[in-house]
Amino acid sequence: MGNLVHHLPRKEAHVKDFAFALNVFGACLGSLTACLYALRVWQKKECANLATWSIIFILDFVGLYLTYVTGNHEPYIQIGWCIAVTLIVAAAWIRKGDWLWKGTDTVVLVTCAMSVLVWVTSKEVFLSLFGYLAAVYGSSIPQARDYTSDPHAAHKSAWMWQLSLIAILFPISAKLLDGKYGIEHTLVYVALFVLNIIMAALCMRRTTRHTF
Repeated sequence: MGNLVHHLPRKEAHVKDFAFALNVFGACLGSLTACLYALRVWQKKECANLATWSIIFILDFVGLYLTYVTGNHEPYIQIGWCIAVTLIVAAAWIRKGDWLWKGTDTVVLVTCAMSVLVWVTSKEVFLSLFGYLAAVYGSSIPQARDYTSDPHAAHKSAWMWQLSLIAILFPISAKLLDGKYGIEHTLVYVALFVLNIIMAALCMRRTTRHTF
């Protein structure tokens, strides 16, 4: 990057440096959030369904691989997610977390596999992106189901989704700052931002009235 900076106008070089910093900060914040969540899982203060997180684990690493293959050499947030899910799965395995596999998980796994197949084989960028997003949204269904069935446990995880929302804002800002306004640059991040809003809302919803 150093050689490139010397050939750019000073203002443009500063913008690119700032965009780079935003990407890295977003990835670090996402990873730190996951570290805290993994620590809470290890302390048994959070419940992590191994079935759900195993699906997410596979998707995140496939996503990182395909990010490099498609020419994105700045996948900082994707690297952060891979670190995150590795820590969470490791903590859940060490603490012998529950493996709750239901019919929903089977449907989700098949749907995700089909979506990943479309994502990997499609030469159309948008079709590939939608295949990836279908897999990501599908993989979140079991977690959303768990939050719905146990609202009190879900409430403990609200902070994680809130911090993840903030983390995703940084790569979105970096893309916009770098002049990459096209949907092909921001679609994935915006879709993930929306997904995090949905998950945070599920965690924060009120189910009972509190009396004092």
